[in-house]
Amino acid sequence: MSVLTKVSPHCLYHQRVKDNTSIAQLFIDNVRRQPKSPAVIDIDSVITYEELHISALSLASQLRSNAYALEEPTGVLVSPGSWNVIIQLAVMYAGGTLVPVYPDESDEKIQRKLAGVGVKYLIVDEPNKFRLPTFTCIPISDQGTLLSLVQMDGLDGQIPVTTALDHRTHILFTSGTTGEPKGVQISALSLLHIVHHIPTSPLEPSDIMAHYIPTTFDYTLVEIWAPLIVGAQIAILPYADAFDGRALEATLRKQGVTVMIIVTALLNLVSFTTPGAFSTLRMVLFGGDAASPKAVARLLESSAAPTRLINAYGPTETCCWSLTHELSINDTHSEPMSIGKPTGDTIAYILDDALQPVPDGEVGELFIGGPGVSLGYINDQEKNITSFINTKDLPGLDETTRFYRTGDFVRRDSSSGQVYYLGRRDHQVTIFTMRIELAAVKAALMRTGRFVDAVTLAIDSPIKEMGKLLIAYVIPAEGIAKDKVLDRIEGALAPYLPYTEAMPYIEVIDRFPLNVHFKVDRKALSRRYIATWDSYMQRNDNVTAQTTEQKLASIWAGVLAMPAMKFTSGDNFFAFIRSEFQGAYLLQQIQLVFGVNIFLHELQASPTLCTMAGLIDMILGP
Repeated sequence: MSVLTKVSPHCLYHQRVKDNTSIAQLFIDNVRRQPKSPAVIDIDSVITYEELHISALSLASQLRSNAYALEEPTGVLVSPGSWNVIIQLAVMYAGGTLVPVYPDESDEKIQRKLAGVGVKYLIVDEPNKFRLPTFTCIPISDQGTLLSLVQMDGLDGQIPVTTALDHRTHILFTSGTTGEPKGVQISALSLLHIVHHIPTSPLEPSDIMAHYIPTTFDYTLVEIWAPLIVGAQIAILPYADAFDGRALEATLRKQGVTVMIIVTALLNLVSFTTPGAFSTLRMVLFGGDAASPKAVARLLESSAAPTRLINAYGPTETCCWSLTHELSINDTHSEPMSIGKPTGDTIAYILDDALQPVPDGEVGELFIGGPGVSLGYINDQEKNITSFINTKDLPGLDETTRFYRTGDFVRRDSSSGQVYYLGRRDHQVTIFTMRIELAAVKAALMRTGRFVDAVTLAIDSPIKEMGKLLIAYVIPAEGIAKDKVLDRIEGALAPYLPYTEAMPYIEVIDRFPLNVHFKVDRKALSRRYIATWDSYMQRNDNVTAQTTEQKLASIWAGVLAMPAMKFTSGDNFFAFIRSEFQGAYLLQQIQLVFGVNIFLHELQASPTLCTMAGLIDMILGP
């Protein structure tokens, strides 16, 4: 019977749950113990525990000077950096709920997200100060100003606001089936649980943890809060460095980082381009997609592998991760690799359609319970009913337990107890680490009014490290010419998509193929696209390419899933990309084809086909 056994709970975590100790209080305890110790280290600055505390108090005071309620949804529109750490603390101190949004999204999209969850107050930095005037904007200035303000406010006894572990700390957005994002509500209890189990215990006070992931991702909760509750340090890494193996290696060494979380796609990439990037780290955790055994093997077999490499599984709805597994070279001998066993107090069952446990070795859907499970989607009762269940009718349960229905098919090995991820129940896919529902992309296409019908699907990229490509086949609406229907389509489609990564490669078709059940034959469409790709690659063959520019055009074609003959000398590579990952893959392919190492910022400074080819020729020499 596939009832997954729990890892022995951590005593400290249980004591803090018993005492109902708030996350903020755990940080304040460290401020008292080590006020002058570094809390946040940036490339050119250091913030001590005391300075971080005072800065957060000052900003919290500004928030509380408004009509600020308990669990007040508070938008955060701030560029990456140390300010995000201060803001996390400040909103906690004020008793609010953090609602971070990504600055690169459109104003319209951000407005819709924030308004949908009831945001009134929006914390903004200087570049984003005037973008959304419909909200009460609270601008942040320099840290020195915050440090001076707090001393005249007389805050003793007012801030930090006392909260309990059932307090809603965050609302994080994930994709919805209609294209509208779903706001996942995270509790303090979930946060407390995850930071105590990395994968089975908190960080050490001597650790330095990398923080580079945008605060819209749940991994950021660990990056920021795990160090702060144990008295460790947070090292701010430039976001762009994560996509450039050599730059990443240099930054990790400079900052003295010991622990890092990285998305699977980046791990795959770095393992092939710069396997020594993690040599100074004692622990690397990764997740977001199925791991590549070949990539993991290359990393573990290198002389510069991290001390521990942890595969971490878990959707946002269960707060970062629920199952973890420390990988060894033996795990790479088969595919898929294990996603591990439940972490901490997590409870997991593998159930059939009747919600009954399946025997070990058989495939079922993964259900997750325990302290990590979300409070639910905000303002979406219909989705809550289908995604979360309360039951005590399962073996081993003594009381009614709340479970999240993951939609993931898994199986459990009877001898080892390890769990293996096999795929999705629905049409949700991972594109460049983002969870995207195919239905959301189709809904967005139809909202443009240009198509009578559309089919969306995900296809494995010929460049394995890129994972899946998002493809759409469309039939033009009546009255719209076939050769005009895709004109300026990206601009028309973007407002309706949950993420940039959800922008599909679109092909026009007269009619969809049908299978024997008179349903759209998705497999036939997949084969059609693969055939199209093959035709591109035959014409893009590097063997026949003569000049550097021709060879580079062929590389662009593979990374962008476009025919090489489409590109002209003046085309800008970065105008075509869907994700920063494609820039990283371009670096990898240039290294493989030309044997040269180039930094990502160098490509960005020479972005056209002509200038990029010139840069490569200059490095290669005569």
